Amino acid sequence: ASRTWTTTRRERRPSVQTLAKDAQITVGSNCPSGKSVFGGGFQVTNPNFVVVASVPETSPQQRWAATVRSLANNQTGTITVRAICAIVQ
Repeated sequence: ASRTWTTTRRERRPSVQTLAKDAQITVGSNCPSGKSVFGGGFQVTNPNFVVVASVPETSPQQRWAATVRSLANNQTGTITVRAICAIVQ
């Protein structure tokens, strides 16, 4: 049987964060109800922010999440996370 994929690209509103040195934050982009996370990605604007994880999460909801750590104190930057979501029919 063949499958049809109905996809949606979701972008979380950019999150502006100020982090202390070695502080971490996780930002996610949720899939609409009834769709599963298929892929995703991230963008950061501060070179002192490093992404330590960029992964799909399936509990408690379908989303793509990125965890960012600051390499220096009192760093401010924008973190944008995108999720690609799909229904298999």
